[in-house]
Amino acid sequence: MDGDAAATADNLLAHKALFRLGLATGLTATACYIAVTALFYELFKPVNRGLSLLAAFFSLVGCAILAFGSSFNWPLSSSWEAAGT
Repeated sequence: MDGDAAATADNLLAHKALFRLGLATGLTATACYIAVTALFYELFKPVNRGLSLLAAFFSLVGCAILAFGSSFNWPLSSSWEAAGT
């Protein structure tokens, strides 16, 4: 809820399963993105190995940034279990 931290926290606590599903879906999407990156690298390697490697590098850096950013949501999810909610 925009501008209402308490309502946001209440919504997150009321829908913990959806929040965790969103986290798992994000990690699954990142894993699929890595697989597609590897497939594109292999597909374009015969055309230009250097350019294909550069594209794969930037794609993997993007995956790492995405995974790093989503890692900040995991402590929130695990803190619910520690608090017993």
